[in-house]
Amino acid sequence: AVALGAHLQVGMELRFHIRDADTSTLDLDAVLDRAYSRTSDVTGALLFSCLGRGESLYGTSGHDSGVFRQYYGDVSLGGFFGNGEIGPVQGRTHLHGYTSSFALFRSKGWS
Repeated sequence: AVALGAHLQVGMELRFHIRDADTSTLDLDAVLDRAYSRTSDVTGALLFSCLGRGESLYGTSGHDSGVFRQYYGDVSLGGFFGNGEIGPVQGRTHLHGYTSSFALFRSKGWS
């Protein structure tokens, strides 16, 4: 079964997504690797993660914060689980699901 939260019109494009823990981990690792190459001097961070991530997806709790710790060690990390995250896609605001968003704090500006 497929459930949609909008009315479809002829010609509309649909995109289907599959939740995959391995690919999700690779994506998170790539994003944090890029961030770390620019911001290794992070002094604190916030993590906003979807309820769909975590034990039900990865089979263990603390997955995303664990990947964060591989890069930033015991930098202070706070945040919460939410039921969807709001963020831009090609200049427009969208509600996303099954995502994690990090806010990284430094004592000086971006390099």
